[in-house]
Amino acid sequence: MDFTKKVENAQKLARDTQKVLDQNKLFKLEVNVIEFQNQIAEVKKKLKDTNLTEPQKVSFQLDLNRLQSDLTEAKRQLNNYRNT
Repeated sequence: MDFTKKVENAQKLARDTQKVLDQNKLFKLEVNVIEFQNQIAEVKKKLKDTNLTEPQKVSFQLDLNRLQSDLTEAKRQLNNYRNT
């Protein structure tokens, strides 16, 4: 019970400054990460289709690269918010 309470409090406080985090903003940042992860999974699934033409494959690969960059940025924003 005591450990669970500590974990819940840790999720509400910033790691470095121990300031209280805005739970709505934290939730939105976490949702952004999850959305990008889901989009990446969809594109990877589409890339496995053997009936794709070369331009379609290139297009999906470009989308995948963009989504991976966006995911990295979303994770950075989430970590920055949690740790400041």
